[in-house]
Amino acid sequence: PAAGPEPARPLVEVSSGPIMITSLTPSADGSALLLRLYNTGESEAHASLKWGAVTPKAVFVSDLSGLPGSRASGALQMSPYEVLTLRAELK
Repeated sequence: PAAGPEPARPLVEVSSGPIMITSLTPSADGSALLLRLYNTGESEAHASLKWGAVTPKAVFVSDLSGLPGSRASGALQMSPYEVLTLRAELK
């Protein structure tokens, strides 16, 4: 078979089945990525993020405007049907 380009690596993946990334956008100032996660399950779920093409310097729980709040570390814990916004600082 012919050799082609290597497949692109995803920017980020979620380890848990019921938790999905519903959006991934750059912050207004371009220094971070904003991730919106959604727990589609009827029960509490835990997940971790696996970074691929980028590695953030830090990840924070964020409000809807993209401002950083508390630092997110380790596994994420989400209530049923919860929406969570994270800010991944790149610079």
